[in-house]
Amino acid sequence: MMTAQHHCDVPAAAMAKPEALVYPFRLPNTASLIEIAPGILWLRMPMPLTLNHINLYLLAAGDGWLVVDTGPATAEAIAVWASLFDGPLAGRRIAGVVCTHFHADHSGLARMLCERSGAPLLMTPREYYWRLAWPGMLTEIPAEHAAFYHESGYPAELTREANGIFTSLALVLPMPLSFRRLREHERVPHVDGDWRVLIGHGHSPEHAMLYCASRSVLISGDQLLPQISTNISVTAIDPSAEPLSEWLASLERLLAIPDETLVLPAHGLPFRGIHARVGQLRSHHERELRSALAACARQPCSAYQVSKALFPGPLKGIAHVLALGESLAHLHHLARSGDVVSALDGSGVRRFRACRATQLTKGEEHG
Repeated sequence: MMTAQHHCDVPAAAMAKPEALVYPFRLPNTASLIEIAPGILWLRMPMPLTLNHINLYLLAAGDGWLVVDTGPATAEAIAVWASLFDGPLAGRRIAGVVCTHFHADHSGLARMLCERSGAPLLMTPREYYWRLAWPGMLTEIPAEHAAFYHESGYPAELTREANGIFTSLALVLPMPLSFRRLREHERVPHVDGDWRVLIGHGHSPEHAMLYCASRSVLISGDQLLPQISTNISVTAIDPSAEPLSEWLASLERLLAIPDETLVLPAHGLPFRGIHARVGQLRSHHERELRSALAACARQPCSAYQVSKALFPGPLKGIAHVLALGESLAHLHHLARSGDVVSALDGSGVRRFRACRATQLTKGEEHG
């Protein structure tokens, strides 16, 4: 029988936050397996990024475990898995490896875990094929991407730095060359209990969440995080996308889940309070939309100018790219609703301006 450090409950009042979320568990030791509930293990994997961890989960699967997300392909993460296979997971079968979505911290070690265990990879199709189609390590920025940044008004001196977004591939091993398809509302294969797949959109193409209604537990991946807002971006790969509408619709669908459900997120602490968190995130994006609209009402703005209004603090590295992408997501949402229109100026930069009728309406609302 496997032994694991048991994660003790903390009185809810002691961990309650002003924003009405309840955090029933303390921060665990990094790289140790924690039994958060019978048949559910929690592994906090370190990452060499500003976001310095990812939460991975293991679900009981007969005489073994189903792994949910993998961590990035770093020497440290590989060493953590090696120590677990030599220790608490020694002799235990891995029944499957779920990647909730294609991002490096969630899929980086899928191939290693699948090859070591012989277990199948479980993903939604769009996530699997997006990972396969992601460009390789690029030393020069592609012409299409250079055009995207130019049209966005991105400073030329930052464009080469923007190419650094592809360095995330250093954190991903080549993916397994086959996978088992996860479909919405279907049961999760191999695992004990009535775990089912829920799908979210906006952060990534077809993000899988795992929900067990009988146990009131949701593994939310990046789709619902307790303390930071999930990045919703337009990228150079899909420059006309409008992901914010998909994201907001996915948030609304989560309101069908009972509020007392324990949410196991990819980052931050497990929490209860789904409905409060959905409300906070909805309010956050409403504020961002108002700020973007206000910027475009003052003068026609490039996406980069709007990003400086939405993210005024000093930014480094690909944070500039993420800020630009999120600003474009909000601008495309406003364009779809008819609140802004855009046109290329003489230099090929797209400028967004608020529609006059919208400006008058907003002014009357605050008058």
